[in-house]
Amino acid sequence: MKYIKSVLSVIIISSGLIVQAQTDFRPGYIISFSGDTLFGDIDYRGDLLMGTACKLKMPNGETIEYSPYDIAAFRFIDSKYFVSKEISGKRAFLEYLINGEVSIYYLRDNSGDHYYIDKEDLGISELPYEEGTKEVDRKYLTYGPVDQIEVFYETTRHIGFLKLYMQDYPEIFEKVENLRKPDHAPLIKLAERYNKGICPDEQCLVYEKKLPLLKVAIEPYWGMYGFNGYYDYLDNTLTDLGANIYLSMPRTNEKLSFKFGIENMNTSSEYGFFAIKKFPAQIQYLYPGHRFKPKASVGFNFWSAIIDSSRLDYAHTLCFNAGFNLGITDKIALSVDFDSEVTPVTFAIDPLDPSEIDFDLLSYSLKLGLYFEL
Repeated sequence: MKYIKSVLSVIIISSGLIVQAQTDFRPGYIISFSGDTLFGDIDYRGDLLMGTACKLKMPNGETIEYSPYDIAAFRFIDSKYFVSKEISGKRAFLEYLINGEVSIYYLRDNSGDHYYIDKEDLGISELPYEEGTKEVDRKYLTYGPVDQIEVFYETTRHIGFLKLYMQDYPEIFEKVENLRKPDHAPLIKLAERYNKGICPDEQCLVYEKKLPLLKVAIEPYWGMYGFNGYYDYLDNTLTDLGANIYLSMPRTNEKLSFKFGIENMNTSSEYGFFAIKKFPAQIQYLYPGHRFKPKASVGFNFWSAIIDSSRLDYAHTLCFNAGFNLGITDKIALSVDFDSEVTPVTFAIDPLDPSEIDFDLLSYSLKLGLYFEL
């Protein structure tokens, strides 16, 4: 088991590096300034990176990187669409959210999120919005002195810009005034209402990628545990059965999910019979590749151990996981996980004696399962 522990440690570190270096090429095309179209696979990255660069992989395997000064637009098939626009004296790739009499664009840069509205006779303008906290003076009526307090504020200038661009359809002003903050969904819905009201016979184009609000996956698995000898009654190798459930919100982040589950291990030793249950509560990062999807997660495992039917112990451990999913079908994958646990709180620690706190390795494991997307 010492050899297995060393191998697993190397794999966990390597898998973490793979996740960071992994690219995610998806079918798409670029459009040159002359109007020519070139098809290939485009690297699907975060909004911050896609606002500045487009990486296109050709059928021969060659990868070409384009800046907003090199091409007019690029698009993922049936998904996000980016166009090169000049903003504040420099060009950037803006995400095209909706195309109509009034069009909406989005850009994320180092200063945050930006939304733009465009109309043929008015040009393109940013919808200004700011929120935060500031200190204001407050006078105490009883005591008299001026006191400063911190308050939350948000601006409403974007409402004036929207009314200006939609002034030829005043019936929508009530909806405009209710738009507290520029964001993808409300702006697309607002622009759809406006475009339908102005040109009922014309169909506006929505380029936003359609994603479910909530996504669920389940993962039954079998595992093999090795313990580090920290507890006498766990100084052996155990097998377990368990299942995890994954909850994610793709509209917020396609790669992160919340992981919950239950594991069950039974063992006997010279100290008696032990029934151990573990309840993982972790955050997982799953890279959306094609068949091979690296993953990593971190969080807590909550333990309960029934010891010889006479004592119940509780503990929680800090857990680090890495591994991969290997696709079998679009919805089913083979799941491989390599886990390690350390002990910020253990069965043996005296909470009144901080010197007893020990972050030693408790366990390491290999788990094989099936991952089902529902």
